[in-house]
Amino acid sequence: MNSSSKGFTLMELLIVIAIIVILGILLIVLLNPLQQICKANDAKRKHDLSVLNKVFEDYYNDKGCYPKPSDVCYDVLPSPLNVCTSSHGNIISQVCHICGNDSNSPSALNSYLTKLPCDPDQPAKKYTYEVESKSGMACHDAGDATSTCPSWYRVYSQLCNREDQDSGALGCGGGGCGLDIFTLPVAVLTPYPYGFDYGVSSPNKTVNRSSAYYCYNADIPIRKCNTCGATYDICTANTHCPETTKIYGSKEACCGANPSSPGCN
Repeated sequence: MNSSSKGFTLMELLIVIAIIVILGILLIVLLNPLQQICKANDAKRKHDLSVLNKVFEDYYNDKGCYPKPSDVCYDVLPSPLNVCTSSHGNIISQVCHICGNDSNSPSALNSYLTKLPCDPDQPAKKYTYEVESKSGMACHDAGDATSTCPSWYRVYSQLCNREDQDSGALGCGGGGCGLDIFTLPVAVLTPYPYGFDYGVSSPNKTVNRSSAYYCYNADIPIRKCNTCGATYDICTANTHCPETTKIYGSKEACCGANPSSPGCN
């Protein structure tokens, strides 16, 4: 008995498989999962810092002081890093890192927040806490610089998206916020000065911003890491910074990423 139905030929199956593969590729391109993860992580970072901002203000309203490094940071032993106005100046603040998942994370704020947040990419990226130190201590002084009652603080984060609008509104685009090279006796927080894209602070302070951005231009023969402006937005419009170039919050960051560049050695 003859059957009127026929099965798929090999060619037809190959065509169907090819169409499915093409549609799958188009779907991946349109959705861009890595970009979606990037956005989700940045949204978490901004939310976490907003939570910390509120918690620290609640803590201040109750105690009249902001948390000391040992109250919130997991890496304060033997002591947090002192930040100085210069190598021979005075200590102005201390810095450390926040992550409630670390076994050394303190419990001093448990009544305000069950668990301190962590950066989604911890330990590659960390929430950095900067808080006022004891006043009147010289940078070379080996004594404990921890203030018993800090009156200000900042918290910094590195974002995934360099074009983030909130980062730009803060003046932190391209990693332009954080600690500058002149305040660090040793660069152990981030590989280079500044380097943070987002931050929050106590009402009596603002995030610390870079005043000189740099970009790498491979077409410039003498000095490839050149200053391009006082803000990230100015640099993006600078004709000496090609669209494919990366903009940095400091010369040290630019030279660190491009160590063989003329003018960096």
